[in-house]
Amino acid sequence: MVINVSANTKLKVFGTSAVCLAFGVTALIEASRRGFSGGGGLLLGVVGAVFTLLSLFPLRSWKAVTRTCRLIVDSAGVHWDDPEGQPWSLRWDELSRVAVTPARNGAMVLVRVDLFPADQRVVARHPELMHLWELEGVERGYRFPLGPFRRAIPRLDRGLQDFGPGIYRGVRKTQTTRGLT
Repeated sequence: MVINVSANTKLKVFGTSAVCLAFGVTALIEASRRGFSGGGGLLLGVVGAVFTLLSLFPLRSWKAVTRTCRLIVDSAGVHWDDPEGQPWSLRWDELSRVAVTPARNGAMVLVRVDLFPADQRVVARHPELMHLWELEGVERGYRFPLGPFRRAIPRLDRGLQDFGPGIYRGVRKTQTTRGLT
């Protein structure tokens, strides 16, 4: 089971960019019709220029925005495939339990995967995961945030049931969070 996390990000970034471009160009056209004069024409020109420039940011960070990041759950374990970031992999025998923990943040549902190592030797063998250790209040475990990716929950649930039935604890709703994870 593979979840392409970057597809969700690409859609949001390019959708936002298109909206900014539309607002920017519309404001610039209206400002030019007014001759960029007076308070209204000048203000429209500035707003149009700002929105148009904002729409170009994805081009500047094209490589970061378009890189493919995938969460993989298979017969070997749970893996994060990020060719240009920090990939990691945990085998099923290295885990004592796994849970999917969605949390509400306003209107968004933030999805996280909690991974609990079988023992302290697992933690020592995986220094690449230390940035996830006890993240957001998880005790003696890793919390891997997927962000506002609600539609991934059923696929994660099914994949973890299929491949990690002895250690998968299901979808566990957690407290409402504040801020972005």
